[in-house]
Amino acid sequence: MDHFVSISAPTTMDFIINRFCSIVGASEKTKKRIDEEFSSAWPSARLLDTNRLGHSRILQDEGVIQAIASEIL
Repeated sequence: MDHFVSISAPTTMDFIINRFCSIVGASEKTKKRIDEEFSSAWPSARLLDTNRLGHSRILQDEGVIQAIASEIL
């Protein structure tokens, strides 16, 4: 099973999709396909909502670490 973890993600997935495509050198055609099919690729995706952790403390928060580990392992 493949896993994708995005910590402190932007409010839309556009930035992530654009950055990923840039890194792997994906064509515009591939980028558009990813954009249309992104949400259907991970129907079991879930959001872990946190409060007042900011961009730094979230990386050290035991609850966040445990939630990610339990999904991956």
